[in-house]
Amino acid sequence: MRGCNDGTDSYVKGGVFKTLVHPTRLRIIELLRHGQRCVCELIEELELEQPNISQHLAVLRKQDIVEATKDGLRVIYRIKDPRPVDLLDLVGDIIAKEIAETLALMDVTQRRDTPP
Repeated sequence: MRGCNDGTDSYVKGGVFKTLVHPTRLRIIELLRHGQRCVCELIEELELEQPNISQHLAVLRKQDIVEATKDGLRVIYRIKDPRPVDLLDLVGDIIAKEIAETLALMDVTQRRDTPP
């Protein structure tokens, strides 16, 4: 896919980012990164209705981010491709750096504006 100039590459990347941008899907990924879960556990942990969670899981499955296996009557979900999780970690690192820099700047400004 590297070096593709017909716009397909951007379209595919856009699909991945669109999948990752939803807060509920981010929460699902965060839970699954710590171990597999059945839908019933996700319902309890996310405090959302089953149809809502199932829709988000379907989107994540379509992008091959998660996979599902049947265990009797239960469906167990797990992370299939760890690269989107790595991407989210990178975004978290960028945000943490920005927050640290902002707090440091605020501290310097506050010390400068505080009389001795």
